Amino acid sequence: VSIPLSRGPHSLEWSYSKDMGTQVGADAAMIQLVEVEGTAFADHRCFACSEGFSSVGSAHCVSCGANHYLPAAAEQEHDYSSCLECPSGSWSPPGTTSALGCRPRPACTERDVGLKMSQCMPGEQRTVTARWRQPRVCDPEHQDSVQLPGDRTSACEPCQPGMSRKAVGTPPTLECVPDSINCPEGKRAIRERITSHWYSWPRDTRSVVQTMAGARCSSDQ
Repeated sequence: VSIPLSRGPHSLEWSYSKDMGTQVGADAAMIQLVEVEGTAFADHRCFACSEGFSSVGSAHCVSCGANHYLPAAAEQEHDYSSCLECPSGSWSPPGTTSALGCRPRPACTERDVGLKMSQCMPGEQRTVTARWRQPRVCDPEHQDSVQLPGDRTSACEPCQPGMSRKAVGTPPTLECVPDSINCPEGKRAIRERITSHWYSWPRDTRSVVQTMAGARCSSDQ
C-alpha cells in the first residue's frame, strides 16, 4: 500500500478492528515493513542487521531461511550479503546464526509420514499416497529410517448430513455438494451446515493451529 504525503510533518497511525461476524483469523494486524521515500535526507551509512538476519543492498534485513545459517564472520567483517547452507545431513530452523545451529538429521519414523488423498473418483475410491511431513528434518537415507509405503486405495468417506456425492468436472470426481429442496409457494428454505464426523478438514475450516509458544503449524506439520 502506498500513501502520498504532502510536504511537512505528519503523524501516521494504524488501527485494527475485528469483524465480529466470524471467529476466523488471528485477531491481529501485523505490520511487516514501513518505508518512507522521497524525503530530504539520503542514506550515507549502512547499519548491521540484527542477529539471525542478513541483507545486501536492501532497505530491510532478511532472516536466513530453513537449513541455512548466518556465518560467524558476518558480524566481524560486516558482510551480511548471504546465508550459508547447512552441511549435508543436517538441518536448521529459520533465523539460525551460526553453523553450531545446524543439527544432525535423525532417522525418519512413522511420525514423519503424512498421507495425501486424491479426489474421490468414480466407484467412491481414493488413492492414498504417503509422503514426508513438511518441513522435513529427518534423513530418509538413515539406516534406521522407515520406508514410505506404496500407494493404496481407500473408500471415500461419507458426506456430511444434508450433502451427497455428485460427479463434478472433467475428468469427473465425486464431490460432496449440498442437497436442495423445492419449497412450495410462499415458503423458503433456511440454509445450514452440519458437521457430524471428521475424516478431513471441513470446508471453510483453516488447517492451522497455534501452540502455546505462539508457533503456527499447518496440517502437514
